[in-house]
Amino acid sequence: MDGVSVASGIAGLISLAIQVSGTITTYYNAIKDRSKNSKNARGLSFDTNSILQRAISDCRDRIERIGDALKPSDGGRLARAIDKLTWPFEHKDVIQMVQNLRAYRETFHFAVTLENCKLLSQGSEDVREKLQEILEAWKATQELFVQKGLPSDEASKKASQLEQIIGLVPMLAKTSEGVSELSRAARLAELRERDRRTADILEWLAPVSWLHKHRDLQVKLAQGTGKSFLQHPDFTSWHEHTSSHDLLCIGGPGVGKSMLCALVVDQLRAKFKTKDVIVAYYYYDYAEQLSQNPPHLARSLLRQLCSARETVAPSVAEFYQRTRNDVKDQTWFHDLLAVLGQVVATYTQCFIVIDAFDEADAQSQQRGLFEVMDAMRSFTRNAVKFLVTARPHVLNTTSRFHNPVTIDIMAEAQDIRLFLTKAINDHRDSEFSLDDSLRGQVLDTLCNSANGMFLLPALHIQTILDQITKADVKRTLRHLSNNLTGAFQSTIERISSLAQTRRDLAYKTLMWTSHATRPLSVSELQHAMAVRLGDNDLDIDNIPPEQALVACCCGLVVVDPESSIIRLVHRSLEEYLRDHDHGLFGEVNLLMTRTCLHYISLDPIKSLTTKNRNDFAAAIENLPFLAYAALGWGHHAYSVRASDISDLALPLLSDSQVLLTIARVRDHQSPDFRKWKERAWDWASSCGAGISLASAFGLTQLVQLLIHKNKHHLRLDARNLYGSTPLHEAAFNGHEGVAELLLEHGANLLDTNYGSATPIYLAVTQGRLPMVRTLLKYGREQLDVPGPRGFTALHKAAEQGIEELVVTILEAGALVAAHDDHDMTALHLAARRGHLSVARLFVSHGAVVHVEDREGLCPLDYAATGGPRALDSASSSSTGWSHADCHFPSTAQC
Repeated sequence: MDGVSVASGIAGLISLAIQVSGTITTYYNAIKDRSKNSKNARGLSFDTNSILQRAISDCRDRIERIGDALKPSDGGRLARAIDKLTWPFEHKDVIQMVQNLRAYRETFHFAVTLENCKLLSQGSEDVREKLQEILEAWKATQELFVQKGLPSDEASKKASQLEQIIGLVPMLAKTSEGVSELSRAARLAELRERDRRTADILEWLAPVSWLHKHRDLQVKLAQGTGKSFLQHPDFTSWHEHTSSHDLLCIGGPGVGKSMLCALVVDQLRAKFKTKDVIVAYYYYDYAEQLSQNPPHLARSLLRQLCSARETVAPSVAEFYQRTRNDVKDQTWFHDLLAVLGQVVATYTQCFIVIDAFDEADAQSQQRGLFEVMDAMRSFTRNAVKFLVTARPHVLNTTSRFHNPVTIDIMAEAQDIRLFLTKAINDHRDSEFSLDDSLRGQVLDTLCNSANGMFLLPALHIQTILDQITKADVKRTLRHLSNNLTGAFQSTIERISSLAQTRRDLAYKTLMWTSHATRPLSVSELQHAMAVRLGDNDLDIDNIPPEQALVACCCGLVVVDPESSIIRLVHRSLEEYLRDHDHGLFGEVNLLMTRTCLHYISLDPIKSLTTKNRNDFAAAIENLPFLAYAALGWGHHAYSVRASDISDLALPLLSDSQVLLTIARVRDHQSPDFRKWKERAWDWASSCGAGISLASAFGLTQLVQLLIHKNKHHLRLDARNLYGSTPLHEAAFNGHEGVAELLLEHGANLLDTNYGSATPIYLAVTQGRLPMVRTLLKYGREQLDVPGPRGFTALHKAAEQGIEELVVTILEAGALVAAHDDHDMTALHLAARRGHLSVARLFVSHGAVVHVEDREGLCPLDYAATGGPRALDSASSSSTGWSHADCHFPSTAQC
């Protein structure tokens, strides 16, 4: 149908739609919103099944569909020209639409009076009958007027109006069913999309594998254990009273502190089932110090806090959208802390259980924990309660906790008996080697020799259950050690008595599980075991079975059934294997370094550079040890002489294909890696990529060899995917010797990466004071280079609140009055974060206290709203300045 023949119909249709829309507006103004007749109008029941509501809803939908069909194309000029020649309606469609809209118009006109509106507020069957009665009355009136020769136009008009409304009723019922079905489908789709997005955000915050240790401990908990602790008055006071204090549970190795944490978490979750109370946990692990950095802790806790809600908070979703691609650059840590504090504030009570505080390193992890604790308490101090377990030697740090109360932890005899009984019952062969009498003897002996530890009887029971005859059990009982070292030595003696192949397999398993920089999966360990130095390919027939790895270690290693992580039974065993001169492994780090380097050099690895993203991801699934080898070899090489690995390391660090593979392994999961592929190739093919990798690991001797090897084509400005040079890598990771070596060969202090950060800025973000001092020996101009958000190194140090770092930078001549992109000085940041001692330093070094940022706020504004109140008095007493010197946009900021 062409435009000319339909134009009049379209014009009439649009005119009618406007009339109908106006009638709807008139209806709402006259009946629903205006005060006139409001009392009567409020009494009407406008449910979703009423004729009037369905008419309004259906009419709106139909007008919107007409508008969508008439909407101009979003395409170019040609598309719009075609639209003018193509009409979306047939003639019959226009006629039908006009008829339907007229019926709506009559319905709305009819409903304008309160009495008729009340009629149409009822369901379709009742309305149809009543309307039919009214129609018959009007028809009779019309006939009577005709018979008497009186004007019948009004009666005829009313009859016609009612006929159109009655004709509309069945159509509305059918439309209502369709709309309801579509609404349900749309709602389900909306819920599925919300759940998918929530899952994406939670997985980005902290993959569920980060939380596996709690599940492992839950499985090991014996029913009824821990009653004495749960009834302890200090524990009861901690979780029941409204006043807030931290509870420190202190105990030696092997007393069951981790099991206690799992018990407390489950107990609190069972007690507080309301959605306004949250229980979260975090288990420190000495073997995971490299990965368990402060952002790791904050993200793990934030995931648990978000998981308890149906949807993630808007602040979390916004943070995810803004930072999800910043995998390497985690300078947004303080933004993350702010988000964490906001989410905590949505709960009336938060219980946070932290295990093994002593396994966190003091420089980064412990400091990060206190930052997280401060952030979580920044909005509501009394609502957040921490329970922390640790060994006794950490008691010198208790001043950082909030009103700490200490409980000494020891394994109770009754709990040990329950634990051992469960272990015996779970063992498939115990009924053959233990009768009731011998079982009782085993339980009594192990409980009496436990010395307040779970670990010691746990090791002993495994040895006993491995015996075949009752005589073997009795003999073992007579020779049990009463201390952990003796128990470890006894078990290793059993391993030493195995056949040589099984003994060697056990020693290698213990070596990798005790000295790896992170926990390994079974498949990773199997591939590491399968490497044969000198082979160009990996022979899968060399892969040992999982059962053999576990069995030959005689109970010293366990496998998590969900994550397939293989680990030692306890940190105390790791300490024994790392620190004692037992002579089991030889030169551990040399062997592990050469194994990693050889795995990277295998022929299947070299072919990975040509694969697309999906094929690459599939390929490395079949090479499970590649990620550890490519990203961890340098940690082991740190304590190895370069001359002992140069035959493997130098060729690999000069091979662009290997270097590109390492870059892809590190970053292939990033959604932006495809865009960065050209950057990665440029980096790998430069003469500085190998130096960059060695610098990141702090391998000074190896860097020296690479510099000498590439002296004619030396590229110390080679940039990785993030724009960082070798000096950036050394500064970020705190390797002063490498940094000095690079600077002596011409590295540029003022180079910035793609995030605008200089090497000294990265050193400050990591709190690396020795590195900052090293870099400052080569010039102060680097201090004035603006970095991310316009921050100088002094801004970043102020934000972090590390006083000694701030002093060092100030004494080097940093500009105290430097402004960032929001016109904030370092004093603004110190005040906003509440770092009182740092703020005092700035004031004593001449910081201008009344300078305003872009929002018109001075440092005291931030001190009053965010930082401690003490900042006011400290600043006033030392300098004579006060709030009167500052501009306050509103009293809320004072």
